[in-house]
Amino acid sequence: MAGRTEGRTAVIDTPAGLLARHRKAGWMLVSALVAVNIVSHDAAQSVVGWAGDRFTIERLSWYFTVGGVIGGCSAIAWGGRRLRSHPGAGMLAVAGLVTLALMGVAYNTLFMVNTEAVHYPQYALFGMLALPLVGRITETIVWVALWGAFDEAWQYWWLSGNVDYVYFDFNDIVLNLLGGALGVLLAVVLLGAACERVDTGYGAGRLLRSRAVVATGALLGTGTLLWLGGVLTLYPDPDAWIVLARAGPRAAYWATSYWGKTAHVLLPGEGLALVVLLVGLYLPLDRRLRLRLD
Repeated sequence: MAGRTEGRTAVIDTPAGLLARHRKAGWMLVSALVAVNIVSHDAAQSVVGWAGDRFTIERLSWYFTVGGVIGGCSAIAWGGRRLRSHPGAGMLAVAGLVTLALMGVAYNTLFMVNTEAVHYPQYALFGMLALPLVGRITETIVWVALWGAFDEAWQYWWLSGNVDYVYFDFNDIVLNLLGGALGVLLAVVLLGAACERVDTGYGAGRLLRSRAVVATGALLGTGTLLWLGGVLTLYPDPDAWIVLARAGPRAAYWATSYWGKTAHVLLPGEGLALVVLLVGLYLPLDRRLRLRLD
C-alpha cells in the first residue's frame, strides 16, 4: 500500500482511504464499471446461453450452486478472521450472516435459473468500491439498488423491447441489492475502513434526506406521475406508452421454469416494499458505527 506523510508521522494508505481521498477518480471508475456491466449484458447472456447448451442448464445451475456455497463459506471464514480486532465486529458479523442467509432465501424463491447468482459478485464489487466514496453503509446500498434498477431498465426496454413475455424484473433488483450489501460489508472489513462504536444519531430522517434516496424518490415520483396520467401501466394497455409487464397478469403466485425451477416473480409493489425493508435492515449499522476513511 502507498504511504503519505503528515508532519513527521508516516501514514499507510488503505484502499478505502485512497478511494475516499480521490473521489473524482473513484466515481469515474465506479461509473465506468456500472456502464460496462449494463451495456455488456447481452454478451454475458450469450456466454451463459452457450454454456447452457454445452453443459445443459441443469448441470450449469449445479455448478453455480456449488460455487455459491463455496463463496459463502469463504466469505464467512475470510471475514471472520479479519473481524477479530474490528470495533464493530459483532454488528458486522450479524449483518454479514443475515445477508448471506437472505441470499440463500432468494436462491430458493427468486431465482428462475441459478445462473442469476452472477448478480451477487457483480454488485458486490460495486458496493465495495462505492462505500469509501459515499461514506455511509445504507446510502451506498441504496445507490447500488438504483444502479441495479437502471440495469434492469436497459434490459427490459432496450435488449428485450420486442419480447412480449418479458417483465420489468424486480427480482433482479433485489438480488443486486443483496450483492451490493455484501460488498459494502466486505469493504468495511477488507478495505481498511476503520470504525468507531458510537451513537452517530444517523437514522431514517437523515437517510431520507441523502442524495441516494432523493434521486430514487425523484425517479419513483416521476413514475407515479406517469402512472396517474395513464402513460405508465403495469399490464398492457393500448393507451399507455410504458408497460412494466408485457406478458399480462400471472395466473399463479409461483412460476415454474421449463427445466423445473420454481420461483416467485415480484410485482412492482412487492419489489419496492422488499427493497425498503432490506435497506432498513442495515440502518442500525450507520446508527452505531462511524466509518473513518481518511
